[in-house]
Amino acid sequence: MPIGVPKVPYRLPGEDTAQWVDLYNRLYRDRILFLCQDLDDELANQLIGIMLYLNAEDKSQEIFLYINSPGGSVTCGIGVYDAMN
Repeated sequence: MPIGVPKVPYRLPGEDTAQWVDLYNRLYRDRILFLCQDLDDELANQLIGIMLYLNAEDKSQEIFLYINSPGGSVTCGIGVYDAMN
């Protein structure tokens, strides 16, 4: 039986009550990203777009990218690496 993605409480700034969001959404809001599958063009574009958005939102805060990937496209990996710098 699949467990699924756990839900955790998250309170938006200025809100009195917390809302339940999935774990990855909560970590994304804390600027924590994961790469846990083969890297292809579509995933690389999504990841680069998210990193650029988070950087434009607040350049002073760090973005954390955790990689647990079995491989994928080398050129896509270089693109993600370039976006990180």
